[in-house]
Amino acid sequence: MRLAFITDVHFGRLTPGAAGALLADLREQKPDLILIGGDVTQRGFAKQYRECQQFLAALPAPWLSVIGNHDVPAWNLLERFIAPYHAYQKFITRDLNPVWVGDRVAIQGLNSARRMMRDWAWEQGKISDWQIDLAVKFFAQHPDKTKILMTHHPVAHPPQKETKMLVHNHEHALNMFAAAGVDIILTGHLHLASVRDIQADVPSRRKPLWMVMGGTATCDRLRGEPNSYWMIETNVGPSFALRTFNGEQFI
Repeated sequence: MRLAFITDVHFGRLTPGAAGALLADLREQKPDLILIGGDVTQRGFAKQYRECQQFLAALPAPWLSVIGNHDVPAWNLLERFIAPYHAYQKFITRDLNPVWVGDRVAIQGLNSARRMMRDWAWEQGKISDWQIDLAVKFFAQHPDKTKILMTHHPVAHPPQKETKMLVHNHEHALNMFAAAGVDIILTGHLHLASVRDIQADVPSRRKPLWMVMGGTATCDRLRGEPNSYWMIETNVGPSFALRTFNGEQFI
């Protein structure tokens, strides 16, 4: 199966030309499914969500999305605390922990965005025990498929440098996902693209566990890297190819 993984598109804070170039490249790459790793808006405004809706409608394949911390209202504090996911569910999808099942692939998305974390750290996230249990039970139903877990906040450090942005409850989550047979974990948030086998991080693991971190696909808040997204082939390996934006097109 051919998957595209895009994340941190941040409508409201786009690199000029990147969104159109991304759509053109996705049409050329012809993925079977497009996975979207959160932060579809910059500040969770209705205008930004409507722009994202237009983008989603133009995608050349079915898509599955999780929410990011930037998709929770930043300025409307009443909505943030009373109904933090309302706008995302209104404009994007009602399902905050979506799943997708194909002939050979089973995908579980988890919402790691929260209305608030300790010390007013709005940008941080959490995966709860009940969400972990939800994913474990889902993957148990699909023992012979390639298992993919997607969440916005990272559950392990990127190879570039350690981060303080690991999702809360990450150690328990990672161990449970590994025990459940997850093959690939997709995350965003850091705007740093990487892929590595983190099997050594889980002592009980006896096969590769691929951690795929997405850079920002279209946002101008870069971290010394170009805009990029991942193409993933699940039937051999799996294999991973990073598509990067050169100012005119993704290559």
